[in-house]
Amino acid sequence: MNQTNESQDEKIVVNPKYLDISPISKGKRMLVYLADLFLSFILAVGFFSVAVFPISQVIGNYSGIIEESNGYQQKMMDVLYDNDILYYDKTKEDVSKYDFTSSLSYSADLYLKDLVQDKEDWIVSFLRDDISLSTDGICSLYKEMDSWAFFSFEEGLPKLDAKYVEEFKPLLDEKDQLSSQEEKDYARFVGTFFPNLYSLVIQRLESSEEIAPDDPLYSYRLLLAERKACDQRQDNIVVYATYVSYLLATLVSFLLVPLLSRSDKTIGMMALRVVRIDKDRLVIRPRKTRWLSFFFSFVFSLPLILFVPIFYVPFGELFSLPYLTYLTLISFLFVLASFFFVLFHPMHVSLSDFVSRTVLVTNETMDEVYKARGYLTCPK
Repeated sequence: MNQTNESQDEKIVVNPKYLDISPISKGKRMLVYLADLFLSFILAVGFFSVAVFPISQVIGNYSGIIEESNGYQQKMMDVLYDNDILYYDKTKEDVSKYDFTSSLSYSADLYLKDLVQDKEDWIVSFLRDDISLSTDGICSLYKEMDSWAFFSFEEGLPKLDAKYVEEFKPLLDEKDQLSSQEEKDYARFVGTFFPNLYSLVIQRLESSEEIAPDDPLYSYRLLLAERKACDQRQDNIVVYATYVSYLLATLVSFLLVPLLSRSDKTIGMMALRVVRIDKDRLVIRPRKTRWLSFFFSFVFSLPLILFVPIFYVPFGELFSLPYLTYLTLISFLFVLASFFFVLFHPMHVSLSDFVSRTVLVTNETMDEVYKARGYLTCPK
């Protein structure tokens, strides 16, 4: 029939027969939710990648902010170089001076060679002279990091243990090489111990009250604050672009598609052949009331919003976007509550179904309802 839902509702002919109406199963109700969730997420990622984020980058001068942030990072590294807290290979200055990973690796290797030659421990010098850490405090810090007993503490301050002095002596001779076990110990020292120790050094540099405003090292904190401000501006552009992308995706998935559908269906409902009906009247809702479900669908689709910028932001850094993280966590609690609601409600309805007074049934069930009322079939 070519009549609209509204006209059909007005012309219902009640059939005296009894008809047993059953909602879809719990598992299928969850599948409908997951299908729509992932479809809206994929759509959001598409909007973000193709249009919203590129436009946001231009409007927000994203590349300029990155360049400014990199400039502050380089100045911070210069402070470390000037104060002998970081070193770089000067034979490769054009390539590696401002590559922090390369400089850290070079510093670790240089640090170990200095220890083998019993030269002054420049990390100990920083901890003792620049932040006034006591001998006991320095030893405690080293012991906390030294799971492999690289250091001995017989003379008070940490010294590379005699065993490792002998083991790492081949590093001083270009013609010599480390054994297999020595290679493993070397990898542990420069790849794990030193980065962990250096991280603590930087933490003290950023927070120690012993570093006064007139200290050359204090400029590191000022530059760090400027760089963090740049990073925050970058994050804001990503977050706002994510908001817009997800809003557009949910508008299409949970408002536009159901409004255009004759039977109030999302794409997931179409794929799984189910239909949403008014719980009290057992009819498809008229278009003028369908927008009410959009708010609930939007809230319950938020658990994946954190991952919309995944192709542009490293995975580990996604969790540093606080506003997106909070939305994900809070909305996940709503989804979890709705999950238990589906499990224990006799009609297998979710929280959004319960509030909107709707229930999901199969296409075949709805066809039976319409046939019982004198119509050939339910509109699809």
